[in-house]
Amino acid sequence: MRIGIIATEASGDRLAASIVKEWQKRDLTVQVEGIVGPDTEALGIQSWFPMERLSVMGLIEPLKRLPELWRIQRACIKQFLKNPPDVFIGIDSPDFTLAIEKKLRCAGIITVHIVSPSVWAWRPGRIHRIREAVSLMLPLFPFEQSFYTAKGIAAHCIGHPLADTIPLTIDTLAAKAVLGFTNKTVIALLPGSREAELRFMLPVYLKTAEKLSQKIPNAHFMIPLISAQHKKIAEEMVEGLGLQALSLTISVKNLSTLLPAADAVLVTAGTATLEVMLYKKPMVIAYKTDFFTYQIVKRLIQVPYIGLPNLLANAPIVPELIQDQVTTTQCTEAILQLLQQDRENTLQQLFTQIHHSLKKGAATQAVEKILTILT
Repeated sequence: MRIGIIATEASGDRLAASIVKEWQKRDLTVQVEGIVGPDTEALGIQSWFPMERLSVMGLIEPLKRLPELWRIQRACIKQFLKNPPDVFIGIDSPDFTLAIEKKLRCAGIITVHIVSPSVWAWRPGRIHRIREAVSLMLPLFPFEQSFYTAKGIAAHCIGHPLADTIPLTIDTLAAKAVLGFTNKTVIALLPGSREAELRFMLPVYLKTAEKLSQKIPNAHFMIPLISAQHKKIAEEMVEGLGLQALSLTISVKNLSTLLPAADAVLVTAGTATLEVMLYKKPMVIAYKTDFFTYQIVKRLIQVPYIGLPNLLANAPIVPELIQDQVTTTQCTEAILQLLQQDRENTLQQLFTQIHHSLKKGAATQAVEKILTILT
């Protein structure tokens, strides 16, 4: 069995790794090739290109990188057509992967797309492109399956892989003890997995931490990042802002190591909001991008929320700060309100209900559905 796969983000790479691992359990001779990140590479898969070269955000940054992205895209199509896989799996990043899927499907290769594009939220016209490019859509959220089947596209919700690995109950006090944060108010700052997000969001988050430390004497802040390069950027920001005295841990660690100990989280909109929800943590969701990207996106968006917890609950259960609202003052006030509100049990119950709805055995379901379409 030969599998082609492309993952362009850290979250997509984790999902790719779980699927490859599940496939390797069933077939030791399976061959996987394409573009992946460190989690999948650790399973013995060699990436054709560094995954971070494809990790871009907004509308302006991809335009600057178009020549390189097109070159990588064409190289992938050429290689897959030269040595066709039994199935091609594109994970997220639809603007990059759907073009490849369309070319391969036209050549008779079965194409599977995992993680639905947010076509239900904005740019609904993409549904026609998806219909042409994708043999099988495997979305992560239940409401997405019914959306696709109503449009005549084969789809099956596999649930979210994070819901399979994160425990349903979290012991915050025990997690604090392990990390040496007993008697601390622990606040996690999650600026995003892309470098552009880091540079946009982290300065505001650090200034927010400075203000919070003045109001919460025992506060400790955690910033888990995805790479040593991001850690270096963060440390330079701390020094540049003169915040070396802040009680702060900057580390290159999986969120599962640090999030269980958090009392509250300030998080950039994206997959991380789902992970925070699955750890049952009160959060403030923030999103800010360059001016021109925001002006375009706000006119295209068709849903009332940007955070996955709110979208899944179809209600504003988590506060959201967008663009001009992402200020030191507003972020500080929002976090203080979270820490003061006595609604933790209600929020945890809501988060647990959503957790149950997403806990489906994503990797197993994905492999089984792909094997079904192959046979």
